[in-house]
Amino acid sequence: MAEPPEELSWLDYFSGGVPTGEYFRMILEHLRKLVDPAKDEFPSILIEVCYIGLVSYFEAFCKDHFAAIINILPTTAIRLRDKGHEVNALYGALVTVTPFSKDEASVYDEVLRARNLLVHHGGTFTSSYLEQMHSAGLDPGSSRVFFDSLVLTKDAFFREIHFFEGVARKLLRSTHTAMNRMVAEEGLTIGKERQKAIDALLW
Repeated sequence: MAEPPEELSWLDYFSGGVPTGEYFRMILEHLRKLVDPAKDEFPSILIEVCYIGLVSYFEAFCKDHFAAIINILPTTAIRLRDKGHEVNALYGALVTVTPFSKDEASVYDEVLRARNLLVHHGGTFTSSYLEQMHSAGLDPGSSRVFFDSLVLTKDAFFREIHFFEGVARKLLRSTHTAMNRMVAEEGLTIGKERQKAIDALLW
C-alpha cells in the first residue's frame, strides 16, 4: 500500500513562503519609511514613484491572496465556474466576500486614475483624465490639458496607505472567517498545516 503524501508546510501555500497579509504589511512599512523624510515639494519624484509602487503592491497582494485561498482550499476553485473579471466579483465567487464597499470602490477608482496618469503621462493632465474626474464629481484642482499636472503630497500618500491597509485587513479578516465557515459547514478535513495557513491570513 502506498504511503499517504506528506502534508505540505503551512508556508508552502503562500507565494514566496510568506503569508500575503504579512508581506503586504512589511511593504507598507517600507513605503512609509521611504516617504516620511521626503520634502513636500513639486514635483516629488520619490512620492510619485512610491505611489505607483503602492498600487502595484496592492494589486500583487490581491493576486497572491487569491492564489493562497485556492492553494489552501482547492474546493473554492469550483466556485469560479461563473467568475467575472472584476476583483469584487472574483472574490465574491470564490469565498463570498468582496474587498471593496461601494465607497471604497470609488476611492480605488480615483487612485487607479492617478496611478495611470503618472505611469502613462508623467502626471500631466489629459483630456480623458479630466473628463473622468469631472464625471466622478471630483475637482482636479486645475483644468489645463497637457499643461497642469497631478500634485501628490505626503499627506495624500499617507492617506492612500491608510486606505489600502484598511481594505487589506478587512479582506484578510473576512476571508479568514469565510474559509473557516466553509471548512465547518462542508465538513472538510484539511489537516493542521492548512489550518495554520488559514490562521496566518490574519495580521
